[in-house]
Amino acid sequence: MHTFDTLDKLPRRLAQVLDSTSTPIGPRNSSVVLVGTGQAASAATLFQTVTANSSAVPVIVCRDRKLPAFVDSSTLVVALSETGSDPVSVDAVSHATDLKATVAVVAPGGHLLDMAESQGYIVRAVPKPIVPGVSMLAELFFGLWGLLAGSAALPDNSDANARAAVDLLVRQRKVFGPEAAEDSNPARLLTGAFYRRQALLYGTTPLARAAVDVWVDRLHATGHPAYAGDLDTDANIERWPATTLAQSPNAEALVLRDVDEPAAVHAQIDALRKSLGASITVNELSMDGRTPLERLWGAIYLAEWTAFYLAP
Repeated sequence: MHTFDTLDKLPRRLAQVLDSTSTPIGPRNSSVVLVGTGQAASAATLFQTVTANSSAVPVIVCRDRKLPAFVDSSTLVVALSETGSDPVSVDAVSHATDLKATVAVVAPGGHLLDMAESQGYIVRAVPKPIVPGVSMLAELFFGLWGLLAGSAALPDNSDANARAAVDLLVRQRKVFGPEAAEDSNPARLLTGAFYRRQALLYGTTPLARAAVDVWVDRLHATGHPAYAGDLDTDANIERWPATTLAQSPNAEALVLRDVDEPAAVHAQIDALRKSLGASITVNELSMDGRTPLERLWGAIYLAEWTAFYLAP
């Protein structure tokens, strides 16, 4: 869980990550394989989602020690790690070296950086956590983004987009923080909605669903039950969604809406309200930001603050 200090400093830490330097990757690689476990794998999956419509090369997420069979000298393998020493990433990097792949590391230290120094891997260092055990999801994501700026995996304006996303978090900090009035603070309002209730969370697009997965993880970390629903499925049933954690009316639903959502979403949300019944409120929340990157991280930063207020 994030503390107040880690949440307060997060935008500044991400700006520092973007200001750090690494050897340019260039456009030569035919594919990118992102290796990691836990929050590192989550950062890789978020990157894969947000770049799905813009990357000029395939971006694959691998959570295993053994890399996919297609990996060769034309592949870029990027190891992401919160500690720099998790065994899966270390073994995968060794495998990548055997396959003659280009190897890069995004980590705060650990054995991976020692390997990078001895083997000549590309390194994008991220700052060590302020509090041990606090998620480094954002730092690893933006470290990866900075590493791949200028490569075929990201468009030419990727650096400007990343800095605009960080600027959005700076503005949101003033709205989500404890000094903001409770009746105009979205994180506080959501805290009140979810307190002692099961959270039913829906996303209207792949980007929104990726953010919802982080929401569920963060709410679980506070001890609150949460369920990532499928809007297409749950809007078309005539009973309580069978896969929820507890079939109880003591729940609150939130639909995270994106600007690029399908035209039929309005009808789906109306159908969801009917499906869940009058005892469950279905709230709608629009993702903040101009670009997919801004909208994704604006929604995640809100989740982090909401979890902070919900934590016991």
